[in-house]
Amino acid sequence: MSTAEGTVSAFERLVAADVSAIVGIVISTHAGQAFPIAQENHVVTSSSVSSAAGLSSIGDYIFRAALATDKLKPVGVNATHATLGYERVAIIYDDADVWSTSSNEHLTAALLALGVEILAAETFHTGDTDFTVQLTAIMELNPDALFISVLSAEVVNVLVQGREIGNEPQFIAAE
Repeated sequence: MSTAEGTVSAFERLVAADVSAIVGIVISTHAGQAFPIAQENHVVTSSSVSSAAGLSSIGDYIFRAALATDKLKPVGVNATHATLGYERVAIIYDDADVWSTSSNEHLTAALLALGVEILAAETFHTGDTDFTVQLTAIMELNPDALFISVLSAEVVNVLVQGREIGNEPQFIAAE
């Protein structure tokens, strides 16, 4: 059902059916709500890609194959900074999505640790399609780079609308 509510409902049904393991949850927001159900009921649960920091610490029954944002973001920032040399950046992220907020938190910390100036951190909500207000405010600041911490459903619109507004910084999609 690809919603947090649908994921919780599916976990509840699977737990009631006495399954021993659940594999496949991919969205961190959904995992954050469903993993506690699996943990409480001692059902081993694994995600191949959920990478918001802290999800694995929910308990001993929760596993992930992907590295968490607290491990990935510093490495990515160091690599892009070494290659692109940006000094002034802006960020746009989805403040209603667990992965995006976790990504933003660790991205911000990594940028600040390098002494990079963060000119703006604009937000939106999952499902939004018009980012022109946020992107116009960002582009007026003339950043060297724009970090985009959003899920794939929104990243295309952010990129397209950002290019349409002009004054194009380096776009760095933090997926």
